[in-house]
Amino acid sequence: TERGQVWEVGRHRLMCGDCTDEDNLLGSLMGGQQAQALISDPPYGYGDRGWSGDIYQRAGLLAHQELINSEWDKDVNITNLLTLVPSVLLPDCSAYIFTSHMLFGEVQSWLCGWTDFNGYCVWHKTNPTPSLHHRHWTFAAELVAYGVRGKHKFYYDQGTHTPNVWAIPKGDPSVAHPTQ
Repeated sequence: TERGQVWEVGRHRLMCGDCTDEDNLLGSLMGGQQAQALISDPPYGYGDRGWSGDIYQRAGLLAHQELINSEWDKDVNITNLLTLVPSVLLPDCSAYIFTSHMLFGEVQSWLCGWTDFNGYCVWHKTNPTPSLHHRHWTFAAELVAYGVRGKHKFYYDQGTHTPNVWAIPKGDPSVAHPTQ
């Protein structure tokens, strides 16, 4: 995978790129079209947070060291993404933003400004990374802020409702991420 690549999956488009870059979002990915839904998992900014070095650096795990040193997770300005999103969505739409506790308030405030209804879901991770120094709770959840605008209908997978807590067990151990 290379930055800038766009795949067409049926009538959907998937891009490897920076969702906060206007040319990527409006040009390469959307091509002048508008979408009914947005699902985005922008960087959380852990790489340049003061506490990341405290927790992760001393852990010594390669994955944590890579996060601390990663350029893609530093200087995150989620405002760029949030400013662009309404322009790429149809009047009847929904948006789901996977985010951290550090950015959740900003994302939720933004949703309040342009959606008719908003809330949150919690991805309960059944296989979380342990708290190595026993100084903090184990992060076993990821927050998903969502909002809907206009005519929108949920298609419940559990009859007449679906809880906002998602327990997605890690399946095949040969894949790197439980959502694969």
